[in-house]
Order: sequence, then C-alpha cells, then structure tokens
Amino acid sequence: MVSDRKLQIHLLGEFIKNKVESNFINITLVDLKNFIVVKGKTSSNNLLNLSEIVDEFKKFYEISDEMKFFTIDLIEYNQDIIFNRLEIITVD
Repeated sequence: MVSDRKLQIHLLGEFIKNKVESNFINITLVDLKNFIVVKGKTSSNNLLNLSEIVDEFKKFYEISDEMKFFTIDLIEYNQDIIFNRLEIITVD
C-alpha cells in the first residue's frame, strides 16, 4: 500500500502515461488536494476515461478511500508530439 501523497500522484501520472497505448504523451499533473488537473498532449486518438483509470489505479496500488479527489481532464488528443514527459506540480 502506498500512503505518501506525492508518491501516489507520481504513480498516478505513470499509470495514466502507460494507458496511452504505443503513442506519445506529455502530461502535467497539478495536485490541488481536492482536484488533480491532468493537462497535456498526446498523439493518441483514443480518449482516456480518467475516472476508470483512477479507480483501477487505486485498486492496483491499494490506495485507501481517504485519498479522495476529482480529476479534470485537459488532455489534447491527436497532437504532433515525439516524446513522453511527465511533470508533477503540488500546490500547498
């Protein structure tokens, strides 16, 4: 079980990045405590269902229900990018 919030957010970013099948994604996760903004670009045409991905992530890493947040998806799809990048920003 992963209990450190910053580690959880980083793992969530990696989890999302791995859901973009054989395409590139540049994403930034902004942790606002009650909300996590997921913004970026991907070369994929397939829309990600962040609600399902977050549920799967919590189950996979045995994240307790105490880690409650909403996600805001600002990912632009079908973009011309050629590399992967993940950035985490925490707002205190």
